[in-house]
Amino acid sequence: MKIGVCKDFSIEERVGGAQRAMQLFERGAPSGVEVVRVPVNSEHLDPTCDAYFTGLVKGFPDHILQELVDSGKPHFRYQFDLWDDSPNALTWARKLSEHAQKVMFPSPMYMGMFLGGWHLEPSERYIALAPPMDITEIKPHREKWDEQGRKGICYFGEVHPLKGVDIAIRWAANEGEVLDIYGPISYNFPSSNHVRYNGCPDQATLYDAVASHEWLIHMPRKADGFSYSILEAQLLGLRVYANGKLGIESWLEVCQNGGFEELVEKCVLAPSTFWDIVQEGC
Repeated sequence: MKIGVCKDFSIEERVGGAQRAMQLFERGAPSGVEVVRVPVNSEHLDPTCDAYFTGLVKGFPDHILQELVDSGKPHFRYQFDLWDDSPNALTWARKLSEHAQKVMFPSPMYMGMFLGGWHLEPSERYIALAPPMDITEIKPHREKWDEQGRKGICYFGEVHPLKGVDIAIRWAANEGEVLDIYGPISYNFPSSNHVRYNGCPDQATLYDAVASHEWLIHMPRKADGFSYSILEAQLLGLRVYANGKLGIESWLEVCQNGGFEELVEKCVLAPSTFWDIVQEGC
């Protein structure tokens, strides 16, 4: 079986939770499944694909998305955001959701917000599926800094006002601390003695750097679909100071019996759950 993947960016092209999740979903493809990327600038879809998997597709031209809808082939979608910040949203947010065999959302909270915002009726095709996580990549950094001790505060993720990075910087200044920031820059924050930008390191370097800190500060102005960095930080041994609408909190309401450990298990099993859905739908 051959699956065509439509996504705006790979993890190499843009570092972020959505790109990381897509990478892990694709990496988890079972034996006998070939995963191929459909480039954003493609003239046409790959007609040899048996089905399609879409993530963030804000950069895709209308004719490619229409070709996907008209293909008659199974389509599985992971809806990472509310799609309310792009010119093509009015055309495609609802249309792709209604076309897909399954639309998966990073949290129960985000599913409710998306369906309500786009006036879609709840149905069995819409489900919450926790984003995937590979905890084997996290464990050695946790163990290292458990032994050496942690100090300082950090933020990692997209550097954007909607993520509340400027709020975190002011918080650091009020506490007389220096905020270490890791991630792609979407706006130029003012220079300050209380902030240190450390670029976009590779995954292992990022985890090691973050694990050396005591605190993660996360104060998004806009609802977070999951808050990937919060779970990563907790698994790395950090304490977390966060506020706002956080998708991870709606999962903890669902996981009342197992709590945090149950949510982690859902994230670990997410790739196999996803591919079970795809194979059943094909």
